[in-house]
Amino acid sequence: MKFRFCGDLDAPDWLLAEIATLSKVNAVRMKVLVKQVVQYGLTGEIDYEKVSKMTGKELGGHSDTKGVVAALHFVLSQSAKYDIDDTTLQLEIQQLGLPKENADALARTFRESKDALRARFAEMAFRVNTLATVEWRVDQMMASSSAEEEAGAQVHLKFAVDTAPHRTDGGAAAELEETAVTMSAEKFQVFHHELRQARAQMAALEG
Repeated sequence: MKFRFCGDLDAPDWLLAEIATLSKVNAVRMKVLVKQVVQYGLTGEIDYEKVSKMTGKELGGHSDTKGVVAALHFVLSQSAKYDIDDTTLQLEIQQLGLPKENADALARTFRESKDALRARFAEMAFRVNTLATVEWRVDQMMASSSAEEEAGAQVHLKFAVDTAPHRTDGGAAAELEETAVTMSAEKFQVFHHELRQARAQMAALEG
């Protein structure tokens, strides 16, 4: 059976097993659990010990807790990725065996957090490097006997690139790589023109 939240594919076998485990959790705890997983999707952080204490009576232990967190994260992230509505999610997750009360709690929380999840996943997708800062200055060079120095304006640029914009550790320092270049005013005009052309082409592709 195909499911929209799985990209119109079959649900993975491991998810079916975790759905059976989630069925043991009552609806009230299910709602709190889903909210914890939503925060995990947004920040990359989750307190497994807190979740284990919250669901200890229904789940068998730490391994069960990690399993249901992984299952809920999969369901929420895939549902956001494929932009399905909460009603569809509610019906499909019930078809996989989740009780109606739990499916209602999952779908309701998904509806409330869908936009934030989609924004977060879009921010993380296809981002290898991000430009962090740009510094520049212009020096007026005088004529020199040195063949390496040309008279006229010299443009100095320094770029700092964040090589890990997708990290979700919250407090780690940015992983920056700096690159410095110097060019004549004429070369800078060509460089600037080519950058503007590239930006226009990218905007056209996005449109």
